[in-house]
Amino acid sequence: MKQAKLIYNAIKCLDGTILESRHRWDCKTHVDGYNGTTCMVDGGLSYLRRSGAGYVELSLRYGDNHTIVRERFNWGGRGVNGDEPLTYIILKDIVPAHLDALITYTEGCRDHPEIHQVFIDELNWRKDNDVTND
Repeated sequence: MKQAKLIYNAIKCLDGTILESRHRWDCKTHVDGYNGTTCMVDGGLSYLRRSGAGYVELSLRYGDNHTIVRERFNWGGRGVNGDEPLTYIILKDIVPAHLDALITYTEGCRDHPEIHQVFIDELNWRKDNDVTND
């Protein structure tokens, strides 16, 4: 049986530092201030690669509990016109108009179709839980 696709790749070091790998070969390291070991995360949404000791796994796969997904999954953007600095926003904080635009933007994505589905799941979760983010 195939394992569900990655939608978030991160660990939390014992000192509270979160290391997230956003794309393949995006290796992030950190010397943990709690135990002095070097923690590492790599792989983006392609694979999980770890090193270090005493970290907490935060990664998510499509199909994990959506209440957790909406607290961790984030999307990067450069503003409406694409000319602003890159910033990331957590799924639960994306306003409805932006969520609608992301659903349209990611439709037909061949590399990561599960990302499109995450946005649809969020829209449905908000409807089912009577949540608005105006």
